[in-house]
Amino acid sequence: MARRPLIPRALPLSAALVVGLVAGRVSGAARADEPPYEALDIFARVLTQIREAYIEPVSQRELVYHALTGMSGALDAHSRFLDPQALRQLREEAEGQFVGIGAQMRQDSCGLRVTGVLENGPAERAGILTGDCLTTVDGTPLANLPLDAALATVRGLEGQAVSLGVARDGVTRVLPVLRTRLVDATVESALLAPGWAYVRIRQFREGAAAELTAQVGRLGAGTPIRGAIVDLRGNPGGRLDEAVATADLFLREGRIVSTHGRGPAADEVHDATASRTDWDWPVVVLIDGQSASAAEILAGSLQEHGRARLVGAPSYGKGSVQSVFEYEDGSALKLTIARYYLPSGRPIEDRRGLLPDVPAPPANAAGAVASLRARIDRTTSLPSEERAAMLALVDRIPAEPEAQSIDFSGPIEARLAHDPALMLAWRFLREPPTPPTTP
Repeated sequence: MARRPLIPRALPLSAALVVGLVAGRVSGAARADEPPYEALDIFARVLTQIREAYIEPVSQRELVYHALTGMSGALDAHSRFLDPQALRQLREEAEGQFVGIGAQMRQDSCGLRVTGVLENGPAERAGILTGDCLTTVDGTPLANLPLDAALATVRGLEGQAVSLGVARDGVTRVLPVLRTRLVDATVESALLAPGWAYVRIRQFREGAAAELTAQVGRLGAGTPIRGAIVDLRGNPGGRLDEAVATADLFLREGRIVSTHGRGPAADEVHDATASRTDWDWPVVVLIDGQSASAAEILAGSLQEHGRARLVGAPSYGKGSVQSVFEYEDGSALKLTIARYYLPSGRPIEDRRGLLPDVPAPPANAAGAVASLRARIDRTTSLPSEERAAMLALVDRIPAEPEAQSIDFSGPIEARLAHDPALMLAWRFLREPPTPPTTP
Protein backbone atom coordinates (compact mmCIF):
# COMPACT_ATOMS: atom_id res chain seq x y z
CA MET A 1 0.00 0.00 0.00
CA ALA A 2 1.38 3.41 -0.95
CA ARG A 3 0.41 6.73 0.48
CA ARG A 4 0.42 9.80 -1.73
CA PRO A 5 1.00 13.39 -0.53
CA LEU A 6 -1.66 15.34 1.28
CA ILE A 7 -4.11 16.70 -1.25
CA PRO A 8 -6.89 18.99 -0.03
CA ARG A 9 -9.82 18.76 -2.41
CA ALA A 10 -12.89 20.83 -2.79
CA LEU A 11 -15.72 19.35 -4.66
CA PRO A 12 -18.40 17.79 -2.40
CA LEU A 13 -18.59 14.03 -2.89
CA SER A 14 -21.72 11.87 -2.58
CA ALA A 15 -21.62 8.14 -1.91
CA ALA A 16 -23.05 6.20 -4.83
CA LEU A 17 -24.31 3.41 -2.61
CA VAL A 18 -24.22 3.37 1.20
CA VAL A 19 -23.61 -0.17 2.39
CA GLY A 20 -22.80 -0.53 6.10
CA LEU A 21 -20.60 -3.27 7.44
CA VAL A 22 -22.60 -3.32 10.65
CA ALA A 23 -26.14 -2.36 11.51
CA GLY A 24 -26.69 1.04 13.08
CA ARG A 25 -25.05 4.44 12.66
CA VAL A 26 -21.37 5.16 12.16
CA SER A 27 -19.96 6.14 15.55
CA GLY A 28 -17.50 8.99 16.09
CA ALA A 29 -14.83 6.72 17.58
CA ALA A 30 -14.31 2.98 17.95
CA ARG A 31 -14.83 1.50 21.41
CA ALA A 32 -11.63 0.46 23.11
CA ASP A 33 -13.09 -2.99 23.92
CA GLU A 34 -14.49 -3.59 20.42
CA PRO A 35 -12.85 -6.55 18.63
CA PRO A 36 -11.23 -5.02 15.54
CA TYR A 37 -12.64 -7.45 12.94
CA GLU A 38 -15.79 -8.78 14.57
CA ALA A 39 -18.07 -7.11 12.01
CA LEU A 40 -16.26 -8.78 9.11
CA ASP A 41 -18.03 -12.03 9.98
CA ILE A 42 -21.39 -10.37 9.22
CA PHE A 43 -19.93 -8.78 6.09
CA ALA A 44 -18.68 -12.16 4.83
CA ARG A 45 -22.09 -13.75 5.44
CA VAL A 46 -23.93 -11.00 3.55
CA LEU A 47 -21.44 -11.13 0.69
CA THR A 48 -21.84 -14.92 0.40
CA GLN A 49 -25.63 -14.79 0.53
CA ILE A 50 -25.80 -12.12 -2.19
CA ARG A 51 -23.48 -14.10 -4.45
CA GLU A 52 -25.38 -17.35 -3.93
CA ALA A 53 -29.01 -16.21 -3.74
CA TYR A 54 -29.40 -12.87 -5.56
CA ILE A 55 -31.52 -13.18 -8.68
CA GLU A 56 -28.72 -11.97 -10.97
CA PRO A 57 -25.02 -12.93 -10.76
CA VAL A 58 -22.82 -10.18 -9.33
CA SER A 59 -19.03 -10.26 -9.18
CA GLN A 60 -17.41 -10.36 -5.78
CA ARG A 61 -15.13 -7.42 -6.64
CA GLU A 62 -18.10 -5.29 -7.66
CA LEU A 63 -19.88 -6.03 -4.38
CA VAL A 64 -16.78 -5.25 -2.31
CA TYR A 65 -16.20 -2.00 -4.21
CA HIS A 66 -19.81 -0.94 -3.54
CA ALA A 67 -19.37 -1.75 0.15
CA LEU A 68 -16.15 0.24 0.36
CA THR A 69 -17.78 3.14 -1.44
CA GLY A 70 -20.61 3.20 1.07
CA MET A 71 -18.32 2.80 4.09
CA SER A 72 -15.97 5.61 3.08
CA GLY A 73 -18.82 7.86 1.93
CA ALA A 74 -20.49 7.55 5.35
CA LEU A 75 -17.46 9.19 7.04
CA ASP A 76 -17.64 12.71 5.60
CA ALA A 77 -18.26 14.54 2.35
CA HIS A 78 -14.66 14.27 1.15
CA SER A 79 -13.53 10.74 2.02
CA ARG A 80 -14.09 8.35 -0.85
CA PHE A 81 -13.10 4.91 -2.11
CA LEU A 82 -11.66 5.15 -5.63
CA ASP A 83 -11.88 2.29 -8.07
CA PRO A 84 -9.04 2.13 -10.65
CA GLN A 85 -10.89 4.34 -13.14
CA ALA A 86 -11.70 6.97 -10.51
CA LEU A 87 -8.07 6.98 -9.34
CA ARG A 88 -6.88 7.57 -12.91
CA GLN A 89 -9.29 10.50 -13.21
CA LEU A 90 -8.02 11.97 -9.95
CA ARG A 91 -4.44 11.75 -11.20
CA GLU A 92 -5.40 13.34 -14.51
CA GLU A 93 -7.09 16.23 -12.72
CA ALA A 94 -4.05 16.75 -10.49
CA GLU A 95 -1.77 16.82 -13.55
CA GLY A 96 -4.10 19.06 -15.56
CA GLN A 97 -4.46 16.46 -18.33
CA PHE A 98 -7.80 14.74 -18.76
CA VAL A 99 -10.27 13.32 -21.23
CA GLY A 100 -13.44 15.34 -21.52
CA ILE A 101 -15.36 18.00 -23.40
CA GLY A 102 -13.37 21.02 -22.22
CA ALA A 103 -15.88 22.53 -19.79
CA GLN A 104 -15.89 23.30 -16.10
CA MET A 105 -19.13 22.31 -14.40
CA ARG A 106 -20.85 22.39 -11.04
CA GLN A 107 -23.89 20.53 -9.76
CA ASP A 108 -27.22 22.22 -10.37
CA SER A 109 -30.87 21.29 -10.04
CA CYS A 110 -31.05 21.05 -13.84
CA GLY A 111 -28.03 18.75 -14.10
CA LEU A 112 -24.53 20.23 -14.55
CA ARG A 113 -24.15 24.00 -14.88
CA VAL A 114 -21.28 25.09 -17.15
CA THR A 115 -19.05 27.56 -15.29
CA GLY A 116 -16.40 27.89 -17.98
CA VAL A 117 -15.34 26.47 -21.34
CA LEU A 118 -11.82 25.78 -22.56
CA GLU A 119 -10.83 28.00 -25.45
CA ASN A 120 -11.03 26.09 -28.74
CA GLY A 121 -12.02 22.94 -26.83
CA PRO A 122 -14.73 20.47 -27.90
CA ALA A 123 -17.47 22.19 -25.88
CA GLU A 124 -16.71 25.62 -27.32
CA ARG A 125 -16.54 24.25 -30.87
CA ALA A 126 -19.95 22.59 -30.35
CA GLY A 127 -21.46 25.91 -29.28
CA ILE A 128 -21.69 25.33 -25.52
CA LEU A 129 -21.46 28.56 -23.51
CA THR A 130 -20.77 29.49 -19.91
CA GLY A 131 -24.09 29.45 -18.06
CA ASP A 132 -25.59 26.62 -20.13
CA CYS A 133 -26.90 23.56 -18.29
CA LEU A 134 -26.11 20.02 -19.37
CA THR A 135 -29.31 18.08 -18.76
CA THR A 136 -28.65 14.72 -20.44
CA VAL A 137 -25.78 12.57 -21.71
CA ASP A 138 -26.82 10.22 -24.54
CA GLY A 139 -30.38 10.59 -23.27
CA THR A 140 -29.56 9.84 -19.62
CA PRO A 141 -30.79 12.62 -17.27
CA LEU A 142 -28.10 14.18 -15.06
CA ALA A 143 -30.35 16.00 -12.58
CA ASN A 144 -30.55 13.23 -9.96
CA LEU A 145 -27.03 11.81 -10.27
CA PRO A 146 -24.37 12.41 -7.61
CA LEU A 147 -21.77 14.93 -8.76
CA ASP A 148 -19.00 12.38 -9.30
CA ALA A 149 -21.27 10.09 -11.31
CA ALA A 150 -22.56 12.97 -13.45
CA LEU A 151 -19.05 14.21 -14.23
CA ALA A 152 -17.85 10.68 -15.07
CA THR A 153 -20.82 10.27 -17.45
CA VAL A 154 -19.83 13.42 -19.34
CA ARG A 155 -16.12 12.57 -19.52
CA GLY A 156 -16.10 9.02 -20.89
CA LEU A 157 -13.45 7.64 -23.26
CA GLU A 158 -11.04 9.52 -25.51
CA GLY A 159 -12.19 9.83 -29.12
CA GLN A 160 -15.77 8.85 -28.27
CA ALA A 161 -18.66 11.05 -29.43
CA VAL A 162 -21.40 11.96 -26.97
CA SER A 163 -24.80 13.64 -27.37
CA LEU A 164 -25.41 16.31 -24.74
CA GLY A 165 -28.73 17.91 -23.87
CA VAL A 166 -27.90 21.61 -23.47
CA ALA A 167 -30.47 23.96 -21.91
CA ARG A 168 -30.28 27.72 -22.52
CA ASP A 169 -32.99 30.34 -22.02
CA GLY A 170 -35.67 27.69 -21.56
CA VAL A 171 -34.78 25.83 -24.77
CA THR A 172 -32.97 22.47 -24.76
CA ARG A 173 -30.94 21.34 -27.76
CA VAL A 174 -29.01 18.10 -28.32
CA LEU A 175 -25.42 18.78 -29.39
CA PRO A 176 -22.85 16.19 -30.50
CA VAL A 177 -19.43 16.61 -28.82
CA LEU A 178 -16.24 14.59 -29.30
CA ARG A 179 -14.41 13.69 -26.10
CA THR A 180 -10.75 14.68 -26.38
CA ARG A 181 -7.59 14.53 -24.27
CA LEU A 182 -7.09 18.07 -23.01
CA VAL A 183 -4.50 20.09 -21.12
CA ASP A 184 -6.02 22.56 -18.67
CA ALA A 185 -3.93 25.64 -17.92
CA THR A 186 -3.11 26.04 -14.23
CA VAL A 187 -2.43 29.78 -14.32
CA GLU A 188 -3.73 32.46 -16.67
CA SER A 189 -2.49 36.05 -16.69
CA ALA A 190 -2.89 39.40 -18.40
CA LEU A 191 -2.07 43.08 -17.89
CA LEU A 192 -4.91 45.30 -16.74
CA ALA A 193 -2.66 48.25 -17.51
CA PRO A 194 1.13 48.67 -17.66
CA GLY A 195 2.45 47.55 -14.27
CA TRP A 196 -0.90 46.14 -13.08
CA ALA A 197 -1.28 42.37 -13.32
CA TYR A 198 -4.23 40.00 -13.33
CA VAL A 199 -3.55 36.33 -12.58
CA ARG A 200 -6.08 33.55 -12.29
CA ILE A 201 -5.11 30.34 -10.52
CA ARG A 202 -7.54 27.71 -11.76
CA GLN A 203 -6.36 24.96 -9.41
CA PHE A 204 -3.32 24.20 -7.26
CA ARG A 205 -1.75 21.49 -9.38
CA GLU A 206 1.89 20.48 -9.28
CA GLY A 207 4.04 23.41 -10.45
CA ALA A 208 1.38 26.08 -9.86
CA ALA A 209 3.67 28.34 -7.80
CA ALA A 210 6.48 28.08 -10.36
CA GLU A 211 4.08 28.83 -13.23
CA LEU A 212 2.70 31.85 -11.35
CA THR A 213 6.24 33.14 -10.78
CA ALA A 214 7.10 32.73 -14.46
CA GLN A 215 3.95 34.48 -15.70
CA VAL A 216 4.32 37.40 -13.30
CA GLY A 217 7.93 37.73 -14.47
CA ARG A 218 6.80 37.94 -18.09
CA LEU A 219 4.11 40.50 -17.27
CA GLY A 220 6.66 42.68 -15.49
CA ALA A 221 9.34 42.41 -18.15
CA GLY A 222 8.55 45.87 -19.57
CA THR A 223 7.10 47.85 -16.69
CA PRO A 224 7.73 46.61 -13.13
CA ILE A 225 4.63 45.22 -11.43
CA ARG A 226 2.95 47.77 -9.14
CA GLY A 227 0.04 45.57 -7.97
CA ALA A 228 -1.98 42.50 -8.89
CA ILE A 229 -5.39 40.88 -8.71
CA VAL A 230 -5.22 37.17 -7.86
CA ASP A 231 -8.44 35.51 -9.02
CA LEU A 232 -9.32 32.36 -7.05
CA ARG A 233 -12.97 32.21 -8.09
CA GLY A 234 -13.98 28.70 -9.09
CA ASN A 235 -10.70 27.28 -7.74
CA PRO A 236 -11.62 23.96 -6.06
CA GLY A 237 -8.30 23.49 -4.25
CA GLY A 238 -5.56 21.03 -5.06
CA ARG A 239 -2.12 20.44 -3.58
CA LEU A 240 -1.39 21.79 -0.11
CA ASP A 241 2.31 22.28 -0.87
CA GLU A 242 1.54 24.41 -3.93
CA ALA A 243 -0.83 26.66 -1.96
CA VAL A 244 1.87 27.10 0.71
CA ALA A 245 4.53 27.87 -1.90
CA THR A 246 2.24 30.42 -3.54
CA ALA A 247 1.49 32.15 -0.23
CA ASP A 248 5.24 32.25 0.49
CA LEU A 249 5.73 34.39 -2.63
CA PHE A 250 3.71 37.16 -0.95
CA LEU A 251 4.86 36.75 2.70
CA ARG A 252 8.26 37.32 4.25
CA GLU A 253 7.50 35.77 7.63
CA GLY A 254 4.79 34.25 9.80
CA ARG A 255 2.58 31.19 9.79
CA ILE A 256 0.86 30.24 6.55
CA VAL A 257 -1.12 27.20 7.67
CA SER A 258 -0.96 24.29 10.08
CA THR A 259 -2.64 20.88 9.95
CA HIS A 260 -3.68 18.71 12.89
CA GLY A 261 -5.00 15.16 12.88
CA ARG A 262 -5.15 12.03 15.03
CA GLY A 263 -1.62 10.87 14.26
CA PRO A 264 1.71 12.72 14.40
CA ALA A 265 2.17 12.26 10.64
CA ALA A 266 -0.88 14.46 10.03
CA ASP A 267 0.47 17.36 12.12
CA GLU A 268 2.36 19.87 9.99
CA VAL A 269 3.35 23.52 10.32
CA HIS A 270 4.13 25.72 7.32
CA ASP A 271 5.79 29.11 7.82
CA ALA A 272 6.83 31.77 5.31
CA THR A 273 10.50 32.22 4.48
CA ALA A 274 12.03 35.55 3.49
CA SER A 275 13.48 35.83 0.00
CA ARG A 276 14.79 38.72 -2.08
CA THR A 277 12.32 37.70 -4.77
CA ASP A 278 9.26 38.04 -2.48
CA TRP A 279 6.56 40.31 -3.89
CA ASP A 280 5.69 43.35 -1.78
CA TRP A 281 3.29 45.15 -4.11
CA PRO A 282 -0.45 45.52 -3.24
CA VAL A 283 -2.68 42.50 -3.81
CA VAL A 284 -6.44 42.01 -4.11
CA VAL A 285 -7.76 38.43 -4.06
CA LEU A 286 -11.07 37.49 -5.69
CA ILE A 287 -13.06 34.65 -4.08
CA ASP A 288 -16.52 33.15 -4.48
CA GLY A 289 -18.60 30.22 -3.29
CA GLN A 290 -16.53 27.79 -5.38
CA SER A 291 -13.16 28.89 -3.91
CA ALA A 292 -12.25 26.06 -1.58
CA SER A 293 -9.60 24.14 0.31
CA ALA A 294 -6.12 25.11 -0.95
CA ALA A 295 -7.61 28.30 -2.42
CA GLU A 296 -8.90 29.19 1.05
CA ILE A 297 -5.46 28.54 2.54
CA LEU A 298 -3.90 31.13 0.22
CA ALA A 299 -6.71 33.67 0.57
CA GLY A 300 -7.04 33.21 4.34
CA SER A 301 -3.33 33.48 5.10
CA LEU A 302 -2.93 36.65 3.01
CA GLN A 303 -6.05 38.16 4.60
CA GLU A 304 -4.99 37.42 8.17
CA HIS A 305 -1.50 38.82 7.62
CA GLY A 306 -3.03 42.00 6.20
CA ARG A 307 -1.27 41.26 2.95
CA ALA A 308 -4.33 41.22 0.70
CA ARG A 309 -7.91 42.41 0.61
CA LEU A 310 -10.54 39.78 -0.29
CA VAL A 311 -13.23 40.85 -2.76
CA GLY A 312 -16.25 38.83 -3.88
CA ALA A 313 -18.52 36.38 -2.07
CA PRO A 314 -17.94 34.02 0.92
CA SER A 315 -15.77 31.05 0.00
CA TYR A 316 -16.95 27.43 0.00
CA GLY A 317 -15.68 26.34 3.42
CA LYS A 318 -13.54 23.19 3.31
CA GLY A 319 -11.00 22.91 6.09
CA SER A 320 -10.07 19.24 5.85
CA VAL A 321 -7.03 17.52 4.39
CA GLN A 322 -7.18 14.25 2.47
CA SER A 323 -4.46 11.68 1.84
CA VAL A 324 -4.66 9.06 -0.91
CA PHE A 325 -3.76 5.47 0.02
CA GLU A 326 -3.20 3.27 -3.02
CA TYR A 327 -3.69 -0.52 -3.22
CA GLU A 328 -2.28 -3.31 -5.35
CA ASP A 329 -5.36 -3.71 -7.57
CA GLY A 330 -5.19 -0.09 -8.73
CA SER A 331 -7.85 1.18 -6.34
CA ALA A 332 -7.29 3.72 -3.57
CA LEU A 333 -8.82 5.37 -0.53
CA LYS A 334 -9.02 9.16 -0.31
CA LEU A 335 -9.33 9.69 3.42
CA THR A 336 -9.72 12.79 5.58
CA ILE A 337 -6.79 12.69 8.00
CA ALA A 338 -6.49 16.26 9.32
CA ARG A 339 -7.93 19.74 9.48
CA TYR A 340 -6.06 22.86 8.55
CA TYR A 341 -5.83 26.06 10.58
CA LEU A 342 -5.12 29.59 9.40
CA PRO A 343 -2.32 31.71 10.96
CA SER A 344 -4.61 32.88 13.77
CA GLY A 345 -5.41 29.27 14.68
CA ARG A 346 -8.90 29.62 13.22
CA PRO A 347 -10.21 26.59 11.33
CA ILE A 348 -12.29 26.83 8.19
CA GLU A 349 -15.53 25.15 9.14
CA ASP A 350 -17.49 23.03 6.67
CA ARG A 351 -19.64 25.27 4.46
CA ARG A 352 -18.66 28.34 6.50
CA GLY A 353 -15.86 29.84 4.49
CA LEU A 354 -13.88 33.05 4.41
CA LEU A 355 -15.76 36.34 4.40
CA PRO A 356 -14.64 38.94 1.85
CA ASP A 357 -13.44 42.32 3.07
CA VAL A 358 -15.35 43.88 0.18
CA PRO A 359 -18.52 42.02 -0.87
CA ALA A 360 -19.16 42.12 -4.60
CA PRO A 361 -22.56 43.20 -5.94
CA PRO A 362 -24.90 40.19 -5.98
CA ALA A 363 -25.49 38.63 -9.36
CA ASN A 364 -29.10 38.13 -10.37
CA ALA A 365 -29.58 34.75 -12.00
CA ALA A 366 -32.33 32.19 -12.16
CA GLY A 367 -32.44 30.24 -8.92
CA ALA A 368 -34.23 27.11 -7.78
CA VAL A 369 -37.67 28.63 -8.39
CA ALA A 370 -36.95 29.15 -12.08
CA SER A 371 -35.47 25.66 -12.31
CA LEU A 372 -38.60 24.20 -10.71
CA ARG A 373 -40.81 26.06 -13.17
CA ALA A 374 -38.77 24.75 -16.11
CA ARG A 375 -38.92 21.19 -14.79
CA ILE A 376 -42.71 21.34 -14.46
CA ASP A 377 -42.92 22.64 -18.04
CA ARG A 378 -40.80 19.70 -19.24
CA THR A 379 -42.88 17.05 -17.45
CA THR A 380 -45.12 15.88 -20.29
CA SER A 381 -46.95 13.32 -18.17
CA LEU A 382 -48.72 16.00 -16.11
CA PRO A 383 -52.36 16.76 -17.04
CA SER A 384 -52.71 20.34 -18.29
CA GLU A 385 -54.92 21.36 -15.36
CA GLU A 386 -52.46 20.00 -12.81
CA ARG A 387 -49.53 21.66 -14.58
CA ALA A 388 -51.34 25.01 -14.56
CA ALA A 389 -52.14 24.64 -10.85
CA MET A 390 -48.54 23.80 -9.99
CA LEU A 391 -47.20 26.73 -12.01
CA ALA A 392 -49.63 29.04 -10.24
CA LEU A 393 -48.25 27.87 -6.89
CA VAL A 394 -44.67 28.34 -8.12
CA ASP A 395 -45.51 31.92 -9.10
CA ARG A 396 -46.30 32.61 -5.44
CA ILE A 397 -42.81 31.60 -4.29
CA PRO A 398 -40.38 34.54 -4.00
CA ALA A 399 -37.52 34.08 -6.44
CA GLU A 400 -34.08 33.88 -4.88
CA PRO A 401 -30.76 34.74 -6.55
CA GLU A 402 -28.29 32.02 -7.36
CA ALA A 403 -24.56 32.38 -7.87
CA GLN A 404 -23.97 33.49 -11.43
CA SER A 405 -21.54 31.62 -13.63
CA ILE A 406 -18.47 33.71 -14.43
CA ASP A 407 -17.34 34.00 -18.03
CA PHE A 408 -13.53 33.93 -17.97
CA SER A 409 -13.21 34.03 -21.76
CA GLY A 410 -12.13 36.98 -23.85
CA PRO A 411 -9.62 39.80 -23.30
CA ILE A 412 -9.37 41.27 -19.83
CA GLU A 413 -10.58 44.70 -21.04
CA ALA A 414 -13.87 43.21 -22.25
CA ARG A 415 -14.29 41.14 -19.08
CA LEU A 416 -14.08 44.24 -16.89
CA ALA A 417 -17.25 45.52 -18.52
CA HIS A 418 -19.40 42.51 -17.52
CA ASP A 419 -17.66 41.24 -14.37
CA PRO A 420 -18.65 43.53 -11.46
CA ALA A 421 -16.45 41.72 -8.92
CA LEU A 422 -13.41 42.08 -11.16
CA MET A 423 -14.17 45.77 -11.72
CA LEU A 424 -14.51 46.30 -7.97
CA ALA A 425 -11.20 44.56 -7.30
CA TRP A 426 -9.53 46.69 -9.98
CA ARG A 427 -10.83 49.87 -8.36
CA PHE A 428 -9.66 48.85 -4.88
CA LEU A 429 -6.26 47.81 -6.21
CA ARG A 430 -5.60 51.25 -7.71
CA GLU A 431 -7.34 53.30 -5.05
CA PRO A 432 -7.03 51.51 -1.70
CA PRO A 433 -9.41 53.01 0.89
CA THR A 434 -7.89 55.31 3.46
CA PRO A 435 -7.66 53.57 6.85
CA PRO A 436 -9.88 55.13 9.55
CA THR A 437 -8.23 57.67 11.79
CA THR A 438 -8.52 57.63 15.55
CA PRO A 439 -9.10 60.87 17.47
